[in-house]
Amino acid sequence: LEKPKVKMLLRLLQVICIKYFLDATVFASAQVAITCPGPNEKPVIISETSGAELSLPYGASDRVCILAHVHAGHHNDDKALANMRIYSSKDDYLIVPVARSYDQQPWQKTAGKFAALSTVGNCDDVTNMCTVTLPTVDASLRLPAGHFVLFGFEHSLQSFDEELSRFFLKTTFGPTLGMISDFKTTYTNNVAGMANWLLNQIQQVPSTLHRVYWRERAHHAVDDAFNTFTEEMTREPCKAYSIWYDYAFDERDWNGPTVQLLNYAGKEYVNVEGKTRTMLDGRFIMESTGQPFPYGTYKISSQFFGSYAGGRVRLQGQGVEDFIQGGNPRIKIPPEILNFAGNYHLLNFPGAKDDQATFEYIPPIRTKYGMKGREGYRLKSDIAAGNGCEAIEAGGFKGLDGKVVGKLPGYGTTWAVLRHGANLKLRENSLESPCVGGDCQYINIRMHPTTEDGCVVDSSSSVTIPEVRCGSAGEVVNKRDQDPSQTNIFMFTNYVNWFFWENAYFGKVYVFHNIAQFAQDQFRQRVGWVLAQMYPITSESFANGKFHTFFWIRA
Repeated sequence: LEKPKVKMLLRLLQVICIKYFLDATVFASAQVAITCPGPNEKPVIISETSGAELSLPYGASDRVCILAHVHAGHHNDDKALANMRIYSSKDDYLIVPVARSYDQQPWQKTAGKFAALSTVGNCDDVTNMCTVTLPTVDASLRLPAGHFVLFGFEHSLQSFDEELSRFFLKTTFGPTLGMISDFKTTYTNNVAGMANWLLNQIQQVPSTLHRVYWRERAHHAVDDAFNTFTEEMTREPCKAYSIWYDYAFDERDWNGPTVQLLNYAGKEYVNVEGKTRTMLDGRFIMESTGQPFPYGTYKISSQFFGSYAGGRVRLQGQGVEDFIQGGNPRIKIPPEILNFAGNYHLLNFPGAKDDQATFEYIPPIRTKYGMKGREGYRLKSDIAAGNGCEAIEAGGFKGLDGKVVGKLPGYGTTWAVLRHGANLKLRENSLESPCVGGDCQYINIRMHPTTEDGCVVDSSSSVTIPEVRCGSAGEVVNKRDQDPSQTNIFMFTNYVNWFFWENAYFGKVYVFHNIAQFAQDQFRQRVGWVLAQMYPITSESFANGKFHTFFWIRA
């Protein structure tokens, strides 16, 4: 064909294509100013692609204009993009925001995939126009092919309750009916009231420290890694708030020590690492077959373990692997074993497990696979002299974890005992009450701008020369004398105990969500969360850091 005819055909084809698409939606070019569609108008599909510069007007009053990357859903044909409407299903179209302008304000980038890939500049408050550079969409973003689209929306608040809800959405972790009601009875129902609420949050409402919340509710149990460090870390067996177990197997026996099932002198025994742990009324029975476990050596399997009386325990060895029928057995140790030299250190309890004057029951906490563990009994007061405590107090109890047992009343007929477990003893070393004396020798908080208001000179008899002791914000004791179901929640460990990984990993999550929902200083918590997203600061490595709960909640 001759060149003039070719040009004419191409021109005609172009007109036909434009008319076809305009029937369905609106396309725009970067060469002209693009008008944001109205709230009831079709979205504007940008004909330009990645890297192009658009000249976009500010969003109109009480309206928002959103620039987004849109691609069709998995079951949708990409060609149907022209049929998109603002009320289309999210299953049909996937939208990733790029930038926005609202209420006659300049354009601004939105958080997300494109925040670092797009630019906004040359905003002119006279012409109410900005230059927006479209981001580059490549394989690294893992987004299907799509188009950049402009959407227009409008919204107006119809009442002060709606305005207050919007205000709380920005200043807290979300409004509740109670928050709205309290505000309306305390403050004026206008912007001045909102300003006064903010001032009260900043100046009057006390801080809710994550560290305090977590330490007050720290669980009693301590990993062996801590127990071998210093006996100062654990609570003495004869002292109030020490913890005792009545079941044979705990998490330290899981997937490690050798368990032996044997018959000696006509009695059935369970030994752990060669030491009698309990005597059975009969053989261990396999749950699936109803047959006795063969005598011999086993290990506790790595799945579905419950460290509480009756908790599921699975033995592996002697060619079988099965759960013990009846679960984790209670501890019973006959006199000939209990009194054998070197086996155990004996104490006598003044009351039974269910004696509320002697013990307080501690329910088990959640562990891996939704199981439960570390059930216990908390001693309410010191054991009186003459009940076996003198030897422990004279020689210390380091290394005695699991070797100290206490006889319960009626031992002569039941042979029932409780076994002492290493348990947490947090010390007070706050800014208000710095720790002084010999018990504080392991605390080494240096003086710096955040601690100098909580520093004192320790001239007690336990130190050779006076030393400066500094407290640390939120370094409080764990609540020992309150409801154990509410105060034995969080794992105090930096050691990766895989069996309790869910509890350790989610500890910081539980703290955050509880405070976010129920703390009174909502504005402070919201601002802290925002800053943490921008400035994650830690002196520790992030390798396995998700398990090191305490590193995450020192604020």
